[in-house]
Amino acid sequence: MKNLRTTLGFAVAGLALLVAPALAAHLGQSGLQPGRQSDPSLFDINAVTITQSASGAIISLNSVSCNNGVGHTDNSYIRRFKLFTDHGILTAFTVSSVSFGIEEASSGSGGGQPMSIRLYTIPTAAPLTFANLTMVGNVNFNVADESLVPHTVNVAGVVAAPVALDLVVEMFTPDGQAAGNLIWVGSNNLGQTRPSFIAAALCGIAQPTDLAAIGFPGMHIVMGVTGSENPVANASASWGRLKSLYR
Repeated sequence: MKNLRTTLGFAVAGLALLVAPALAAHLGQSGLQPGRQSDPSLFDINAVTITQSASGAIISLNSVSCNNGVGHTDNSYIRRFKLFTDHGILTAFTVSSVSFGIEEASSGSGGGQPMSIRLYTIPTAAPLTFANLTMVGNVNFNVADESLVPHTVNVAGVVAAPVALDLVVEMFTPDGQAAGNLIWVGSNNLGQTRPSFIAAALCGIAQPTDLAAIGFPGMHIVMGVTGSENPVANASASWGRLKSLYR
């Protein structure tokens, strides 16, 4: 696994952790000063949203990415939602949007950079590996140069059988080394009900891996998923209908 250490207090954003050999990919933090914080109201508690985040706040210098100091490699930031076990969802769950945060983004062109939100299903008992995922939704969009900014992106996908299938949401940032793109997704250390995962093959993390297992227990990825559960004939057997799933 390549250079998984972090260094605090960078003087210049984007010049994080330049180690020998020069421009080798590693997991490094953004160039923001520590202690800064976004508006914590990323999630409206009255929204039709499920989340594993105790807070929607985005805290500076809390996230890592696999990068060479000039641009990031392919990075996947992942959460796995156990819809039935954790949220009591029994019938088909239709996703309409995903909320997340950007700790810091800077592009080589100054015109922003690409990012994707991908929705998958996975059998509830299956290990979290890419081979076990089935894509059910995807959206590509552009992230402006910014820091400590919350976002909500519309993306559609259906988990047809939540008792048998979990929902997996991936935030994917494609290789930006040639373009000089750097991005760190929003996170905090304020608590989570399930682990946050990262995958970055050029940093030796080929499969989704719990960030706590590789030395970053305080990186709790900020994420919320908005959607609705299909009603069933027996309303007592399901939460049913469009409603708040923030529980």
